[in-house]
Amino acid sequence: MTIKSHIIFFVFIILTVFICSSHSLYAQEEEKKIIQVSGVVVDEETQSGLPGTHIFIPATRRGTTSNAVGYFSFPAAVGDSIVFSSVGYERLYLIIPDTKKGKITELIEMRPDTTYLRDVEVSPYLTEREFKEAILAMKIPNQEEYANMRRNLSDARLAALFAVTPMDGSENYRFSNQVNFNRVHTNNSVQTIPLLNPFAISSLFESIRRGDFKKKAREGQEDL
Repeated sequence: MTIKSHIIFFVFIILTVFICSSHSLYAQEEEKKIIQVSGVVVDEETQSGLPGTHIFIPATRRGTTSNAVGYFSFPAAVGDSIVFSSVGYERLYLIIPDTKKGKITELIEMRPDTTYLRDVEVSPYLTEREFKEAILAMKIPNQEEYANMRRNLSDARLAALFAVTPMDGSENYRFSNQVNFNRVHTNNSVQTIPLLNPFAISSLFESIRRGDFKKKAREGQEDL
């Protein structure tokens, strides 16, 4: 046999071995049993569901995520290694066992991954000397300044300031919810008008006679 014939024969042997091995691997992949994997991912300490947990099979690069209550379900082959990962928790690994039912249900308990950092002391002064100088240079309020502070923080003045302060986002949200609740609560009832209530009218006249409104207005002007 010539050198050319030897080369051709050697290449033929390599191709034959490669085709046979590929066919064997493909047959093994085809023979893998598919299992429906379901379960719930929970916190190990609180036993509450963990939403958004990543469930991943590195070999096939397939996976899913848990829903709002920690439930998940997806198909996997027998022998696949599943990785469970969630922010703030240690990774957990599960190998799919063989079962005659064709499905498995697992309770996955994730352990919190707590990282303790070193204590950090924050001070506005670089040295102890600067701190002592700042303490010695501190101006202590006198009696008149204390009186002004007490006057500015009096209950009447704070009430007057709160009366003219507009509502923020949270207060608007609560007010809107209260209005909707009252609308639903009184949906099938007759709406009442306070001005038609004889007791309310008599209380209004009594307040006007005592001068309550003038007294409140005068107190508000004094506080401001």
